[in-house]
Amino acid sequence: MMKGLGEEACMRTLHVVTAIGMLAVTAVAAHAEAPAPQWTPAPAGTFVGGSSPHDPRPRGGYVVVGEPLPPPDDTSAHAAVIFYVNKNGGTYVPGNNDARTNRSTIVSQTRTVPAWTVSAAGWQQVMTCMNTMFQRWNVTITDVDPGNVPHYELVTAGRPQDIGMQQGVGGVSPFSCGTINNSIVFTFAEVYGTDYRSVCETNAQEIAHSFGLDHERLCQDPMTYLSGCGQKTFQNTAAACGEYSNRACQCGGSTQNSVALLDQRIGLRPAGGIDAGPGPSIDAGPSMGPDAGQPPQADGGNQPPGSDAASSPSDPDSGLGQDEITTGCGCAGGASGGAPPHVLLLAMAIIVGVGRRRRRSLAQPRPARVS
Repeated sequence: MMKGLGEEACMRTLHVVTAIGMLAVTAVAAHAEAPAPQWTPAPAGTFVGGSSPHDPRPRGGYVVVGEPLPPPDDTSAHAAVIFYVNKNGGTYVPGNNDARTNRSTIVSQTRTVPAWTVSAAGWQQVMTCMNTMFQRWNVTITDVDPGNVPHYELVTAGRPQDIGMQQGVGGVSPFSCGTINNSIVFTFAEVYGTDYRSVCETNAQEIAHSFGLDHERLCQDPMTYLSGCGQKTFQNTAAACGEYSNRACQCGGSTQNSVALLDQRIGLRPAGGIDAGPGPSIDAGPSMGPDAGQPPQADGGNQPPGSDAASSPSDPDSGLGQDEITTGCGCAGGASGGAPPHVLLLAMAIIVGVGRRRRRSLAQPRPARVS
């Protein structure tokens, strides 16, 4: 009879352990299925970017012109696109973006940008850099106005004040979560002086904004605000979005891959293109966005967020923080899956206790049977 009672108690304990194990599994499932925090994109008309109060260097930005939509299904081959790199300036009027008619959502009234008085050698450096920067994709880059044919215009001249923007803005583009056909972007070449490489990299960032690319925290990529890592080229790796600190991407997700997005939006060069190999999946929720929205207020750019921590207080980009990516690792931090540690420790403690109690019960001498 004592044996029967011991086995009954042991069975009850095992049932308790089983129940706790089931609860642990349920808790793990609930933890894994918890939805990610919702990201609210910037509304139409918002200027994103600009220089830091702690770093007066010019920075490119973008103006949101439409709400994000679901990603497109069509990823077929694209026709060649034309980038007109324009050092001659021009007169631009408000309206839906159209490089053929000099209409732009960036300007709130008619604005004239003067020509850039760049040397022939300096201009050749800009054009060579641009051709190298986009050699992977199906793009024709020219400094001759294509006229009344579909094309993108990169106005490479003037200062931000010429179109009603504040000092410290190095460039600006309209932005949606997809391609803005016939977009006009501005790189204010006068503020860069003879730093022709920075003019080229700003051009690359601004035109990429018109294909839905956000700012990112990868120093080697032209979509970044970080500096001090040499010449920038588009990187085939996932990188966190943000300017002076990490943030969610404008079109959703926490990272973007600039090469993968341009592959999708522009398409690879049919022959002679450089294949950088497959990249990680796009985590930016790209989609075709409408080309509409209110233009920004003149001279009313947003104040940028504070600078990130760095080794030098006078230069927010002189050091690299833990939230900055400096190599093409494509790593992303996050908690590992599995049961919460306290739940697993509790279950293990109960199992060990039951095992010890069972061994002690078996080791006790059994009473002699009375016949």
